[in-house]
Amino acid sequence: MADTKLSAPAAHQIPAVTLAPLFSLAPAVATFSPKAMAPIFLVCAALFIGSAVFQRDFSPNLRELAVALLATLLAYGFLSATWSLAPDESIEKAIKLTLSLSVATLSIQASKLMREQDIERIGKFIKIGLLAGCALYISEFYFDHPVYNFFHPETASVDDAIKKTKPAAILTFWFIMAAPFIDKREWIVAALLVWFVVWTSDNRSVQLFYYLTLLATLVIHSLPARLLIRLFFIGSISVIIIYPAFSLKSNDLYAWKDTNTLPTAVFSRLEIWEQSANRAMEKPLLGWGLDTSPHIPNRGEMSGLSENYSGYEGQDIKVASLHPHNAPTQIWFELGAVGIGLVCLIILSIMRFTLGLRSARGKKILLLSFFFGFSYTLTLWGIWQSWFIATLCTLSLATAIAIHRTSLEGAPYESMSRRKKNQ
Repeated sequence: MADTKLSAPAAHQIPAVTLAPLFSLAPAVATFSPKAMAPIFLVCAALFIGSAVFQRDFSPNLRELAVALLATLLAYGFLSATWSLAPDESIEKAIKLTLSLSVATLSIQASKLMREQDIERIGKFIKIGLLAGCALYISEFYFDHPVYNFFHPETASVDDAIKKTKPAAILTFWFIMAAPFIDKREWIVAALLVWFVVWTSDNRSVQLFYYLTLLATLVIHSLPARLLIRLFFIGSISVIIIYPAFSLKSNDLYAWKDTNTLPTAVFSRLEIWEQSANRAMEKPLLGWGLDTSPHIPNRGEMSGLSENYSGYEGQDIKVASLHPHNAPTQIWFELGAVGIGLVCLIILSIMRFTLGLRSARGKKILLLSFFFGFSYTLTLWGIWQSWFIATLCTLSLATAIAIHRTSLEGAPYESMSRRKKNQ
C-alpha cells in the first residue's frame, strides 16, 4: 500500500543535495556572519528550483490565493515609492523582497515533487546544521569569538551581545525546523543544547520567545489542531491590527515613562513604538512608504533615559531608531492600513490552507512554525532585513518539506469546497 502512495512523487528526481549548504552549513556560518543567510538561501533555493525545472515536471501554481496576495503586497511596496520619504530606498527594498519571496514561493512549490528519501536527507541536513551551529557558537562563546573577530576586525571590541544575538536566534529557527525530523529523545537533547545557546546570548527577547515556543509546543501537541488554528491565526491578526493602539496607550496602562525599573532596552522600545505609532496615525491609510523606518520624523520627542536612568544624566537623546523593532508597527508606519489589510488577508489565506491539510501532524507543524516566526517579528529586528527575511523563508521551506513528508502518508490537502461538501 505504501508503494502505491509513493509511486507518483518517486518518479521525480528533485535532489536534496542542492539544499545541503543551506540547511547544514548556514547556522555555523551565521555564528560569525549572519548576513550570509541571504546569499546562501538565494543560491541554494535557486539551484533547487533549477533542478525541478530541469526535470520538466515543475509547473508552479501562481494562482494560489496566498501567492496572489503576496504579489499584490509587493506591487503596493513598489507603488509606495511614489509618496515615500526615501523613494530610492523603497524601490531597492521592493526589488530585494520580490527576489527573496519569489525564490521562496517557487522553492516551496518545487518541494512538493521531492521523493521520500530526499526529504529524509533534508531532515539529516537540518540536524547537522543545528549541531554544527551550536558547536561553533559554544566554541565562539568560550574562546571570546575568535572566528567572528577574524572576519570582522573592525568590530572586535564591540559588546559581545551583538556577536551572539543573531546567531542564537538563527539556531532557534533551526531547532524548530529540526523538530519534525527528530524523535522525543533527540528533541530533548536539542532543546537543552539550544537552551544553553539562548541562555548565554543574554538577550531577553530571544530567551522569551524560546521559552514561549517550548510552551507553545506543549499546547499544540495537547489540544485539537482545528481549535488552535483559529486561535493562533485570528489572534495574530488581532495583534497586528491593535498594536499601534497599544503603543499609544501603553503609558496609560503602565506608567513606564516615570519609572526606571524596566531594562533600558524595553524602555527604549516602548518609546520607539509610541513614536512610530504616532507617525503612523499621521498617514494611516497609505503609510510613509516601504522601508522608510530609518527616516521616521522626530517631532521633538526626547528619550526619557536621561531623566530616569543613571549613566544617561544630562544627555539630550532623541527618540530614534533604524526600525521600530516591531513588524505590525513598522508595516502600519510604512504601508498604512492598505498594507496591514493585505498582510491580514495573507494570514487568513494561510489559515485556510492549514485547515485544508488532512494530516493533523501537518497542521501542528505549520502552526508551530507560524507561531515561532510571527513571535520573532514582534520585538527584535526590522522585518525587511535581508538576512531575517532569508531566515524566515528558510523556515517556510523547511516547514513545507516537513508537511509534504506527512502527506506521503495520505492525501495532503482538501479544498474548502470539497470540505463543505463532505460535511
